[in-house]
Amino acid sequence: MDENGTTAGRHRRVLIYEYCSAGGKLFGKPPDPSLVREGEAMVRALAESADDGLSMARFRSTGKTDDSLRRELVEQAEEADAAIVIAPEMDDCLATLHEVLQVKLGARWIGCSAHDVRQASDKWRLSQRLATAGLPTPSTQLLREVACCRTPARRRGLAEFFHRESRYDGRVLIKRRIGCGGVGLRAFGSLDPLFAWLTARENGQRDEDESLIVQPLLPGLAASVAVLCGPGERRPLPACSQRVALSPHFAYHGGETPLPAHLDKRAKQLAVAAVEQIVPDARGWVGVDILLDPRVVPDSSHDDYIIEINPRVTTSVVGLAAAAESSLVRAMIEIARGRAADLSFAPRRIRFSAVGIEHNSSPWIF
Repeated sequence: MDENGTTAGRHRRVLIYEYCSAGGKLFGKPPDPSLVREGEAMVRALAESADDGLSMARFRSTGKTDDSLRRELVEQAEEADAAIVIAPEMDDCLATLHEVLQVKLGARWIGCSAHDVRQASDKWRLSQRLATAGLPTPSTQLLREVACCRTPARRRGLAEFFHRESRYDGRVLIKRRIGCGGVGLRAFGSLDPLFAWLTARENGQRDEDESLIVQPLLPGLAASVAVLCGPGERRPLPACSQRVALSPHFAYHGGETPLPAHLDKRAKQLAVAAVEQIVPDARGWVGVDILLDPRVVPDSSHDDYIIEINPRVTTSVVGLAAAAESSLVRAMIEIARGRAADLSFAPRRIRFSAVGIEHNSSPWIF
């Protein structure tokens, strides 16, 4: 083996473990079906992006206890030349798996550290760190603080807090501080129905207030940028638009790539800045969710926002793998190890969902 733990002269074996689609549980229960579907799509996209020099293997956890799962995962990962784990941030799932594997695998581990996962996953702390760094992100409050706004004066103060955003139209979102896939997200047309909902809740529901945040639901083009990270390199991939529904419940419908050149450039610049500020030592795939202002003409002033950072492979891999003209998974591995990687994308429009490639779409504007 060389210094990176890979064996010369044969196919490299890459182990992929996607937690939700492989039988994993969250908070002791099966994950939301939407997370399972997205997991299957991500595994399939990574496997199909492998070139002839890579041999892809998948680890499944069905029927295993936590201890036996981690033991068998480590055993199989130690036999591979590279290991990639995809899992939700919630329930400390992703960080715990990274903690176990990073120590055992060293350079064969293709992923962020557990520390970086926790730094990026808490949306409340992330918003504070982004704001402190001078990077644009929506004004964010803990639900606990919002629920205390019982007087008219305090509610006016909250409205003024959100109206600091130039495009704020009165709508608000509730989301989990640590979550993924939009699970648990609620949208309200204004602050009044939000306060009505807060008042009508049962006492047991109020125990969650510390784990939820409130943000303004700003109009714009929802987009994501995947950044391949390694020593000395942050390579942004083509930006993708995101297609989501907010009513009656949040639903992720997929995305589309590429974006118009001026939007793609702005999205990539913000994504790289976010990665360098929040997870500077990241290795492998980091997804950054961004809200773009589509009203402005190229090269004019604009209000774009960093929404979330996902320190793992994200669903945009489905579209990006289809657009890539060379092996996307190989490029991720090589860049993570500080090596040169050739990667180009076909100049054609790709529309994708959580289950595969689609056709004929238009950008999704909130």
